[in-house]
Amino acid sequence: MTTTGVRTAWNTIFITGASIGQKVLSFVYFVFIARTYGVAQTGDYVFALSLSTIFSIVVDLGLSPVIVRETAKDPEQRSERLRAVLGAKLLLSIVAYALLLGTSFMIIDDARARMLVVFAGIVMVIDGWHLALYSTIRGFERLEFESIGVVVAQFSTILFGGVIMWLQWPVAWLFGALILGSAIHVIWASTILVRVFHIIPLPQWNSALVRLTFRMAIPFALAGIFAKAYTYTDTVLLGTLIDRAHVGLYSVAYKLAYSFQFLPMAFAASLYPAFSALATQSTERLASTFTRASHLLLLIVLPISFGIFSLADVIIPAFYGNAYRDAIPALQVLIFAMIFLFLTYPIGSLLNATHRQGIWTALMGFGMVVNIVINVLLIPKYTMVGAAYAALASQVFLVVSGFIVVARVMHVDWHAWLVMLVKAIVVVSVMTTVIIALKPYAHLAVLVAGGAIVYGIGVFSLRLLRLQDIITLVRRQNTI
Repeated sequence: MTTTGVRTAWNTIFITGASIGQKVLSFVYFVFIARTYGVAQTGDYVFALSLSTIFSIVVDLGLSPVIVRETAKDPEQRSERLRAVLGAKLLLSIVAYALLLGTSFMIIDDARARMLVVFAGIVMVIDGWHLALYSTIRGFERLEFESIGVVVAQFSTILFGGVIMWLQWPVAWLFGALILGSAIHVIWASTILVRVFHIIPLPQWNSALVRLTFRMAIPFALAGIFAKAYTYTDTVLLGTLIDRAHVGLYSVAYKLAYSFQFLPMAFAASLYPAFSALATQSTERLASTFTRASHLLLLIVLPISFGIFSLADVIIPAFYGNAYRDAIPALQVLIFAMIFLFLTYPIGSLLNATHRQGIWTALMGFGMVVNIVINVLLIPKYTMVGAAYAALASQVFLVVSGFIVVARVMHVDWHAWLVMLVKAIVVVSVMTTVIIALKPYAHLAVLVAGGAIVYGIGVFSLRLLRLQDIITLVRRQNTI
């Protein structure tokens, strides 16, 4: 591998490892929050965070990806550009915070819940700043610094939050833990910029540079708007149209289902550069790599989805307690949305790598509309299960429409896909039958292990996956 390839590989390892660690710690931390504060207060906490996350779009507006790209392309302007972006973010933060508070007064009817939004807004603003700082560091292709910051900040948040829960302080204090973690990110990233890269991260207004940066940020801003609205609108609508107690129930199902999202995210980190290189070399190899990657992700997510569907009535009480049993139906729907979510990653990577990012952004926009419309239609009658069906429907839309576009980019062997899918469904059906049959007699850990063994035997027996397939896929990405 070249020096650039080695650096990219190490960067992927650093940031993927930090991301996985953060996801695991975040999931465990949320389990303790849910068990400590109960359904209603957990709902208030998640609702405030979700609402502020939607408005975090205004703080960034696609500026961070531009900083990464332009720092890598034009090192001479890296300091000026960062200062200009920070100057713009100073104004954007004020606007976003004002919009957040104004919206909270319109849709939240009690002062205690509105106060949580006030604290969540502080987290939103600080996060927007450290995102710009880390983006500059990413432009230097030194992701180990961000990885360290992620781990330290997450541990600090969990430690402070754990003390708060142990002392049984009000849920509002948990935002203090989040503010601490965000502040650590800012301090750490600023220190690295000053000491390692000799950049002083102070805001400075530069009209010409700000206008140029914003023009470049428009596509990224649209993608960010679609992604944030797509991800958090269901929670906000559920809390607004029904109540925040339902948000508490829905959030445990959502967190559990989407806790596996790091798997396709980590895979996509290596897929994107591989697809980019193959797009200019060989359409056949591009199609082959896309098919192998998609098949592998499907084989990974199927046992997770069917296994959690079968064990949802055991998993929810085991993790969160009996108070969250009403979240079981929502989890059983959301976990099938994960199947389609996994497939969106290779589709998105392929379209972006073949310079069709505009099409993928448009599809995400349509997916967002589908998600919001179905949420508005179903939530009043079916509450959180309606929100779960909206998530499933929008993911199905993205995958189906994505595959239609992919089929125009390259030849897709639909027969091979059908054969593989039928075999996979047979294997996962056998696994599910075994789990359900043994569920009254076995411990959760035994059921998970037994299901994994049955699935593994079936996959290799039907030659759905061979060791050589994995070796070929990994080797192909490493040699590009």
